[in-house]
Amino acid sequence: MSYQVLNPESLGAPRGWNHGMLAPAGGRILFVAGQTARDDHGRIPTDDMAEQWERCLEAVMEVVGSAGGAPEHIGRLTIYVTDREVYLKNLKSIGAAYRKVMGRHFPAMALVEVSALVDEGALVEIEATAVLPQEGFHSVEGPATESTGKPSPAKDSPGNDSPGNDTPGKSTPEKDSPGKESSGKYGPEKDGPRNERPD
Repeated sequence: MSYQVLNPESLGAPRGWNHGMLAPAGGRILFVAGQTARDDHGRIPTDDMAEQWERCLEAVMEVVGSAGGAPEHIGRLTIYVTDREVYLKNLKSIGAAYRKVMGRHFPAMALVEVSALVDEGALVEIEATAVLPQEGFHSVEGPATESTGKPSPAKDSPGNDSPGNDTPGKSTPEKDSPGKESSGKYGPEKDGPRNERPD
């Protein structure tokens, strides 16, 4: 099973996410509730946003993993933060936390600033939608730059595989060699879709 990555040129090149992820017919849809950084006692053990980000993703992956899924099966993340400025100031560490759990898989994402979250001390909450195959799976295909899903040739250009570029809207250029494998905590991942920048 593979997602078809959809990035219409008219919407501009995304960085650290994709505009659309089309799952093939026959997949099982898994809806993951919003996860915060709560520990086993229901408390938030840290006030560091990057650490909370990592714990949220780990909780998401606990649910996905319990259904037999892996990071590459996640098609969408919705991320809620209580302070946009703190998020922007911590992009580098948040990017590292993301890669630690998710490798270089970049689903469709939305990040929303909210006034507060229900769990006391929570700075981040992440919910997800995943599509799991009936049996077997393959790495995510990509990229696509038209709504037809027609693949575009990959280039060594800054895109979704840049450090700090695994959170919506920001990137730091870095080149990767073709076929390089990168691993998140929940298993080896091939390079995620590489969004190309306009020439």
